[in-house]
Amino acid sequence: MQPTYSADGRYWWDGRAWQRVPGAPEHGAPPPAGPPGWAPPPGSPPAARLPLIIAGIVALILVIIAVPAVYFLTRAGGPVAGPAPAGSEPAGPVLQPGDEVTKEKLSRVSAADFYWAALDRQLTAPVSVINGGYFQTPADFAKHGFYEVRQVGVDHRSGADVNSKEFTAAATTYVNGKPDAQSRCVDGHHYLLLDDLDSRKPYWKKSDSTPCRLDYQSWTLGSSDGILPSGLKPDQASVVIKALRDDYPGFVNAGQPTLITASGHTYIRQIVDFKPVKIPDLGYWGTQIFLWAFKRTGLDSQQWPFLPGLGAREGLHVAYYYDVKTLLPAASVIRSTPVLDDDGQVKERYDQTQIFNYRFPAKLTPLTLKDTKPQTLVIPEGWKIPE
Repeated sequence: MQPTYSADGRYWWDGRAWQRVPGAPEHGAPPPAGPPGWAPPPGSPPAARLPLIIAGIVALILVIIAVPAVYFLTRAGGPVAGPAPAGSEPAGPVLQPGDEVTKEKLSRVSAADFYWAALDRQLTAPVSVINGGYFQTPADFAKHGFYEVRQVGVDHRSGADVNSKEFTAAATTYVNGKPDAQSRCVDGHHYLLLDDLDSRKPYWKKSDSTPCRLDYQSWTLGSSDGILPSGLKPDQASVVIKALRDDYPGFVNAGQPTLITASGHTYIRQIVDFKPVKIPDLGYWGTQIFLWAFKRTGLDSQQWPFLPGLGAREGLHVAYYYDVKTLLPAASVIRSTPVLDDDGQVKERYDQTQIFNYRFPAKLTPLTLKDTKPQTLVIPEGWKIPE
């Protein structure tokens, strides 16, 4: 059930009393005197329960399992944790796309600067194609018996909001490591892959089971890695990075990048821990911070193909694998870290895992019905969580 807001959107009713929405202005009209009736704040989207989706198509039925996570979708940029600490990491060599990458050079780069530069490239990429899979528990991930790979591509140059952007979408469900069912969007219609009972040959059949719209929540969730989106202008990306770096010190913790060879390819591997930080009067918050930083751009997340992917108070342990030529992410393995109580102690633990493969082409390649190729996931170091 959605929370009830005061008319000015500054307060929400928790069932017993009015509470100020995080990020709402401190000064203004007092909360209503008594219990409310439903009244969404004018000109502002209500807070939403955003499900984290793992979907599969079994016996021609699309099954969606949702793990809810509450995000406060205020139009304000959100509260801050405090000023950034004095001092900075010593500067090292700066890597640019196309530079020769060596282990020695990587050992001397600033880990934080390397991450911020990579994030800036990802944020400003005009076209992105992402394959992602979700595993609710460590056992689900280790066994990889049932999961779905969802691919969403977005050309951010093609429209101003989620309703007008050119996109592609497809999904493949796996059971015991083998493709079990497939779907894709072609020319605005949703298709399922079926087997002809006589010839046993697969064919695509139009279906109304899933809307082929980028504003459909499962496709929106699949359009990014749940951390931050692509398609921002350079000044918007700078605003996001500045907020993450300066307003939430201790949230982003980048490890030293290293050069590795895995799955027959060479990658730059970097571990980045996004640790929950304490917000004055609000307790510890984790992935919610990505949304607060995004809101500094002035964009509305409900009108942009971006939704955070895990619980608002959880942190993240992320292993990034960057392409050595473009210095953009090629893959990531993400594990959620515990929710903390007001004293910074572990309150709840979910250990959800997400896998993402990234491509940043010059333009989208439209999907067709000419093939039955399944969507796949490439995990550079195999089915394990990198420490």
